[in-house]
Amino acid sequence: MKISRKLIISGLVLSLGLVLLSTDPNRLPLPFLMLPFIIIFLTIFLSTLFIFQAKSKSNTLVNQKSLAIAFTLAFIPVLLIIFQSLHQLSSKDVIISLVLAVGILFYLLKTDILTT
Repeated sequence: MKISRKLIISGLVLSLGLVLLSTDPNRLPLPFLMLPFIIIFLTIFLSTLFIFQAKSKSNTLVNQKSLAIAFTLAFIPVLLIIFQSLHQLSSKDVIISLVLAVGILFYLLKTDILTT
């Protein structure tokens, strides 16, 4: 059964809205506090993968480099959101996170570590 890409992303966005609007963080157990961050990560990760798949000329899903790039591009915004929720986000953290992301992406694109 093939589920459309738009349906998956829409479901994730709707579930994020439902979680944020229907829960009280003060009364929520710790594992459920991580749920919005997981949903945001999955939304960005899958959106990036779907874009890579749409731009790909072959019918294969994605390769390992695409997965690594999508993971990095999804992890950095979630990391910044976590810093902000802990009231620890500063301009230094943003710069360090962006440099980290650029460094990881440069390393992954220039090495053959993911092609083997």
